[in-house]
Amino acid sequence: MTRFIKLTNIIINTSSIIKINILPTKYTMFMSNNYLEGFIFLGSGSIESNSNTIDVCKNKDPTDYQIVKEWINKINSTK
Repeated sequence: MTRFIKLTNIIINTSSIIKINILPTKYTMFMSNNYLEGFIFLGSGSIESNSNTIDVCKNKDPTDYQIVKEWINKINSTK
C-alpha cells in the first residue's frame, strides 16, 4: 500500500486522512489538521482551527476520481 496518492494538482499523504465519505459521484476526504490559531488576553480568549477537506468529483475530476476509486478498491480487496 502506498503512503501517498498523486492526483492532478496535489499529492496526499495517506496517513493524514481521517475519514472518507463515499458518495455515488464524489469522494470527500477529511484530513487531519495540525493548524490552530487563537489568542489569550487576561484569562480570556479563543482558539480556532480550519477543517481540511478534499473533494474529488466524478464529473469535474474524472482522472482523480478514478485514482481515488482504485486506491479505495485496493484497500477493500486486502481485507
